[in-house]
Amino acid sequence: SRRKADNLIQRGDIEINGEKVLEPGIKINPDRDRVYYRGELLSRRPREYLLFNKPPYVLSSCKRDPQYPQRKIITDFLEKKERLFYAGRLDYDAQGLILLTNDGDLVQKLAHPRYEIEKKYEVLINTKLSNREMQKLEKGITHEGTHIFMKKIEPLGRKGDHFCYLIVLTQGIKRQIKIMLKSVNASVHSIKRTAFGPLTLGNLKPGKIRPLNAQEKKALFRAAGR
Repeated sequence: SRRKADNLIQRGDIEINGEKVLEPGIKINPDRDRVYYRGELLSRRPREYLLFNKPPYVLSSCKRDPQYPQRKIITDFLEKKERLFYAGRLDYDAQGLILLTNDGDLVQKLAHPRYEIEKKYEVLINTKLSNREMQKLEKGITHEGTHIFMKKIEPLGRKGDHFCYLIVLTQGIKRQIKIMLKSVNASVHSIKRTAFGPLTLGNLKPGKIRPLNAQEKKALFRAAGR
């Protein structure tokens, strides 16, 4: 974290080009300057941007939860057990698109409300919603003092005994879909995120991971204001 990095600098553990630095915030050119931690040269890892189709009943975490050690986590699906950040947390029982990257700055920007990154979901529920109920969800409700809303909700038809809806969110409220649908007396059978900003799930199967292509990365950086 930035705070831990600041502590390392203030403790005198960091040198730049052979000179100790004690003040955080010094700008460097990573292609030219050499940074050392306790005398060890730090090499810059190449940036990775991966698209993961999280299966249901997998924790949106890269750390094992000591309370639930038997539950699978994101790193169980990675070939290399390296530390990655994730953008687009999903509920334990939900599935779909999550972005994995070692670009922490990008993750912070994607989570910032200013950029209003759209997240699209296919949601199966137990009942058909009226136009009035869908308008209420788009207008929004108050939950724990916060106004939460769906940017868009529209019916996609029936799937067996359930009714399928496309839901678009721009907020990052925990369990938002379930909370809002409960306000119109609907219960959720399943949630699947199909898009995160310009990224789409496509035909990527649950549990699989693939790197973003150049066009996807460019679109993602544009969405985050880079």
